[in-house]
Amino acid sequence: AFHLVTLARLHPYEYVYYNQLVGGLPGAHTKWETDYWADTVRPAAALLTAYVAAEGAPPKEPWPVAVCAENLQADVFLGPEFEVTKDWRRAEFFISPTHMDCDTALKGRIIATVERMGVTLAVVRDRRGLVGAERTPR
Repeated sequence: AFHLVTLARLHPYEYVYYNQLVGGLPGAHTKWETDYWADTVRPAAALLTAYVAAEGAPPKEPWPVAVCAENLQADVFLGPEFEVTKDWRRAEFFISPTHMDCDTALKGRIIATVERMGVTLAVVRDRRGLVGAERTPR
């Protein structure tokens, strides 16, 4: 029953399960890879879409979005108000899973997270307003 409840709490990211010898997901997230398939990019893209929609009018030009995963993983879930870019300095938003510390590669205010069992698996950062060296990836 314990494992069934744990897997239900992790759904649909059951593959991030770690046993209790390491403290479960909360104990493992700083020591091992968790969302290695970057599946959390999809809901993070939806959270970004909702965030921008709540601001009102769409932008005149698509917002550039950097993604710390395969670009396609976000591109297919983002609407026409966004464009995925490989030029991370230019990005106004950043979507990243937290594995391998990629979520800290770019600065910006965290506007949304994807979490399970108290562990952040992905973040969305708003980079609008950053200037100069603040825009440079680490």
